[in-house]
Amino acid sequence: MEVKPFGIQVTLIEPGDFKTGLTANRVFAAASQNAPAYADRQDAAIGALERDEQSGADPGDLAVLLEKIMEKKRVRPHYLVGMFFQKLAVWGKRILPASVFEKLIMSYYRI
Repeated sequence: MEVKPFGIQVTLIEPGDFKTGLTANRVFAAASQNAPAYADRQDAAIGALERDEQSGADPGDLAVLLEKIMEKKRVRPHYLVGMFFQKLAVWGKRILPASVFEKLIMSYYRI
């Protein structure tokens, strides 16, 4: 809204997980390894993240979207790109009660 008078278009791209080198190159802060009370939940969540990353969408999909956006005369304010269930989660967060959405996410990440 702030830059619209100057002819500048702004868009938000919300990417899901993509199969990149992120999983193999993840670095953990030392402090995160010293919290035994959270270790089981942390390990479960990171395991789910790694599964999603390894089976994630092709990064080329994001590149194709970016190219299409840059070629448009008018862009949408918001784009979702990634696997279906990740796009669904974004919409679910908008329409479900917070407590329901939180339970679904906790169940998915096994925490």
